[in-house]
Amino acid sequence: MTRLVQLSAKEFREHAATAAGIYGAAMRRSPEVVVQRRDIITAHCSHPGFAAAAAVDDAGELVGFGYGY
Repeated sequence: MTRLVQLSAKEFREHAATAAGIYGAAMRRSPEVVVQRRDIITAHCSHPGFAAAAAVDDAGELVGFGYGY
C-alpha cells in the first residue's frame, strides 16, 4: 500500500537522487538531465518555507513526490 507523508527539507534532501530518477522517468529525460535535476532539487531544499509531500511504498521507498517553497 502506498501512503502519503510529509518530509522536512533535510529528509527530502536525502531522497533527492530517487526523486530525480522519478522525475526523469516521468518526463522521459536523459541520465544527464536527471543528474542536473538532482542538483536542482537539492538546491530547492534550502529555500525558506520548503515543504514536501512524498508517496512511499510499504518498504518506505519513495514512489512519488511534490514540493514547493
